[in-house]
Amino acid sequence: LLASSCSQNDSPSAPEATAPETAAPDSAPAPDTLAMADTAATADLTYSGIPFGPYGLYATVTGFEANAGPFTGSIENSFANSIVQRIAAARQQRHRIVLAMTGGSNEYITGGKFDLGKWKARMNTFNTATIKKAVADAVADGTVVGNKLIDEPETPKWGGVLTKPMLDGMASYVKNMFPTLPVGVAYGTRGYQWRTNEVYRVVDWTLSQYMWIVTKGNVTAWRDAVLSRARADGVTPVFSLNLLDGGWKDDVG
Repeated sequence: LLASSCSQNDSPSAPEATAPETAAPDSAPAPDTLAMADTAATADLTYSGIPFGPYGLYATVTGFEANAGPFTGSIENSFANSIVQRIAAARQQRHRIVLAMTGGSNEYITGGKFDLGKWKARMNTFNTATIKKAVADAVADGTVVGNKLIDEPETPKWGGVLTKPMLDGMASYVKNMFPTLPVGVAYGTRGYQWRTNEVYRVVDWTLSQYMWIVTKGNVTAWRDAVLSRARADGVTPVFSLNLLDGGWKDDVG
């Protein structure tokens, strides 16, 4: 998946931004009145190519934002009371999604540090037979591409307690509920440099976000560094572009 995002706010000399993601706020989507059909995998459903799209393409549980036509995929904050409907809608729309069951919200912080108990409590809301079947079917037919564990673990907002072994433990927690679901982590532009003395054992993929203002435009060198780190970590690399907040900040009077 190549997903655009506006969650970063880097400057050439500043560390990764600590603000929560703004592209897909961690709040429940607007309700829908559209009744969705059976969520079981469609026998003749096929997908091809690399999914391409933004964070938060859905305006409601089942309906896209305006001008969604060119996009074939998106990363979506997910909620237990609507995830089955969302998956069914995506399947009918031939749209591929990366779920974010636990998003990137500050609700998992206690005393300035990441609180694993709070994160697990949110994850537990998805632990139902209906949701498990919907996710398993969607992974099997290609509608669901993966699930994002957390946003930008490398940033100071998590209080410095996150490690790759801890994220592996979180990945195992998800896989105990959803054994076939690929799970991953979303980095900012420099995230691939985070804790290079450790490697992942359970996490399946890492998303890295390109920002011109951080790399000075050298996208080839950045890409090669991300690919090299992914090989060392034993994960599949996912690429993202920051289209809204990744360029030079012009002074406008």
